[in-house]
Amino acid sequence: ETSINGLLKKIETITGVQVTSIVAHLPERVGEVKHTKFLIDKLHAETGFVADTSLDDGLKITWHWFQENYSKN
Repeated sequence: ETSINGLLKKIETITGVQVTSIVAHLPERVGEVKHTKFLIDKLHAETGFVADTSLDDGLKITWHWFQENYSKN
């Protein structure tokens, strides 16, 4: 399970850019979804899909792609 704050910390670690300080924690909105879960076991059972990239590795790959394709020269 990964929270939004946990995801932001992973992004900070990978990029070296502090992002948690710019995130605004606002009051809960009516009807807001508090938790969402992705059941990878159910996906695998129904489709046969098996992820070959972890979240951390996927974030690193994505960060490197952005660096190569959108770096300021």
